[in-house]
Amino acid sequence: MRKCRSWISICLVFALLLTMFAGVARADQIAVDAYSAPAVSEAPAAQTASVEEKDPFTASKASPWCVYGTMNGSNWDKGLPMVEVGDEVYEISLVLNAGEELKVHRRDSWETNYGAFGVFQGSNLIVPETGRYTVRLSFPDEAELELIPAWKNSCWSIIGTVDGTNWDTDLPMEEVADGYYTLELDLFAGEELKVRKDRSWEMSFGADGELGGENLVVSESGRYMIRLLLTGKESASLQLVPVSSSFEQTSGWSVIGNILGTNWNRDFPLHPVGEGRFESDKLSLHAGEELKVRKDGSWTVNYGLDGYADGDNFKVARDGDYYMLLAFHEGYGEPAVQLLPVSFSQVAGKIREVKARLEEKYPVRFYIDPTQPYASDYECVAHPEPITVCRMLLDLEEFFDALPPGFLTELHDGVPSAPEEEGSRIVPGGRLRFYLVQEIIGSAAALTNMYRMTVCFGAKEFSTEHIPHEFMHLIDARILKTLSAAGRNWDKEWEALSPNHAYDENYSNRSVIADYFVTDYARSEVAEDKAETFMTLWMSSEPLSKASWYKGHSGIQAKVACLIRVIREVFPSVRATTRAPWEKH
Repeated sequence: MRKCRSWISICLVFALLLTMFAGVARADQIAVDAYSAPAVSEAPAAQTASVEEKDPFTASKASPWCVYGTMNGSNWDKGLPMVEVGDEVYEISLVLNAGEELKVHRRDSWETNYGAFGVFQGSNLIVPETGRYTVRLSFPDEAELELIPAWKNSCWSIIGTVDGTNWDTDLPMEEVADGYYTLELDLFAGEELKVRKDRSWEMSFGADGELGGENLVVSESGRYMIRLLLTGKESASLQLVPVSSSFEQTSGWSVIGNILGTNWNRDFPLHPVGEGRFESDKLSLHAGEELKVRKDGSWTVNYGLDGYADGDNFKVARDGDYYMLLAFHEGYGEPAVQLLPVSFSQVAGKIREVKARLEEKYPVRFYIDPTQPYASDYECVAHPEPITVCRMLLDLEEFFDALPPGFLTELHDGVPSAPEEEGSRIVPGGRLRFYLVQEIIGSAAALTNMYRMTVCFGAKEFSTEHIPHEFMHLIDARILKTLSAAGRNWDKEWEALSPNHAYDENYSNRSVIADYFVTDYARSEVAEDKAETFMTLWMSSEPLSKASWYKGHSGIQAKVACLIRVIREVFPSVRATTRAPWEKH
């Protein structure tokens, strides 16, 4: 009996110690939670991203590391995911203000965190001065946490008597596309500036983009976008573009919808991120949910799909984490509105990655500079929204991947290339040329030049359906050349499938549209009829037996059958497939 009592006493003491230890541990965890993520009563519950989540642009694993702090409108309550850019190297680019503090920790726990100098659970990293930085966490041996100023990553900067400086401070420019740099500043009449490379006077541009030229003098006070476009090894365009009054400098913009457990009864704010752009926090959305952007919690000013005022709701295609981007541009009344994957960051770098990948996989070249020489009667407006460019490239990659192997090479074979000017950046030798620009004056979406096999997409009104339409013009050029060599007239064969005098650019005889033409625009001319028919066939999401544009319309059915037959006749790669993508139904 005494022996049993002693054992019970030992157990009671052990249990008491365990209780005390658990209490201390819980108190420590509460203290960490209170410091790292103050409660926000109305904030939706964030979903923890899977470590196996893929970056849709690089196909690399999403980083398990996040940056927390008093930056980007947060107060230790919002984690900003880092991207793995190398073996055990993680980065994120942020605009930070002097005095803001931050740390890096794993997505799922504050117990593993790094502070200043990469010290485990060390003190907060403090931002020394306002500017754009790269936050880099690396593990060469022990952890290193660095705050790298933008100028160390961007080789071009502004210097002068601007922004309170006196030729003693470089203001780094942001590379928004290959060879294209910008910086938005408040400038005053009489101030002077130049741009220079690598914070050195060995290479600089001044007024009129002249190498080593005179200082650029501000003629009128105001807010400007300073634009540097490199056009050659020693030539450039340097512009001061007044920021449009449509640029909003303070945010009253928000997202609203049947999202995050709400039903069009709560607004989620958009935060200003510079240059007329606004971004939401991470939105964990589900397929079928709908949302829009509006101003000041009112429906007086709102934007929907494709940036249209009072437009259709955005509809979420698949479950995932997104953010909404709202971007105003000089000279346009309506903004660009984009619903993007949350991992969509460092856009300029991703443009280069996707562009390089496409040019390695396929016989294509992409130009995001409308000053490139190509045959056109259209005037192009420069510098498309980088995010739209990246979406265009990704849509084109999806389109190319769906084509039969070897189709792109066959498309260009035998089509002569125009003589190349000396020094031209266009690379001859069987490559299709694609120009991505802000807008093509006089054309809503695109232009195709059959002789030089080029396609030009205007970014402002770009839609995925423009790709198969414009691509059919290239296919059409190849068919015309091949059949002409055999004594056949492909245009006449196609025209015979419609009633006499059916083609009319004024669309006056509408009675023939339903039976013979898939759209009004198809009636404008033979070439557009082929392009619209191919586009509609490619984009159709249901079997032809159920498609309202096809069933019951014998004229359209005859054109679809003719289109498929002739493409198979001309392209060996298509004959080698059981079913081409436009034959999927």
